[in-house]
Amino acid sequence: MPSHHRGVARGLLYLHRYSCLRVIYRDMKAGNILLGENMNPHISDFGLARMFHGTQDVVNTRRVVGTLGYMAPEYAMGGIFSVKSDVYSFGVLMLETVGSSKSTSFYCRGEHLYLLSYAWTIWKEDRGLELIEEAILVDSASSTLVVMKKYIQIGLLCVQDHAADIQNMSSAVLMASGESDSAQQKEPMFTFQSTPEHQIPLPGTLPRQFWILPPQK
Repeated sequence: MPSHHRGVARGLLYLHRYSCLRVIYRDMKAGNILLGENMNPHISDFGLARMFHGTQDVVNTRRVVGTLGYMAPEYAMGGIFSVKSDVYSFGVLMLETVGSSKSTSFYCRGEHLYLLSYAWTIWKEDRGLELIEEAILVDSASSTLVVMKKYIQIGLLCVQDHAADIQNMSSAVLMASGESDSAQQKEPMFTFQSTPEHQIPLPGTLPRQFWILPPQK
């Protein structure tokens, strides 16, 4: 895992497990990561964060807020969020980094595609490295490409449709460091946020208030 992503993963792990109160960040995206001295990443803008109390693990809200393309399905469509919501967003961030593109504005051979569904399609066909920008592929050593392929797999494990299938942050960190084997991911349905024409979940599935922040350009 690139050093700045390791730092972000550790930051989320601290918020989820080691903070005095469990904090769900709810808006993990590249624009909210600031690089400080020695390129150390800092998670910024906690305006949408929520604190969990005691043994609380899951919250159901009627006011869904977040950035298009980064929200877990059960949160965007049902208002249910937990630590897995942050892990989902982190998975999107990893795939964006490898693919050098935003999840909602990914282009391949002139076509506008949804990054997550495209990543899964080529992964199951054993063509995962096609997600990586061609210039990077040419200049990268074979060992680097093996590592990047592993990051794609970890990213896909983080963006599963159901929270029960999503890895927790500690598992993602262990897999990236080679201390744990990668689990088998299920094929996500990607039922929403797929294209600019289909950004909103199906009618009847929305919470009472649904606020989406536009993706950053």
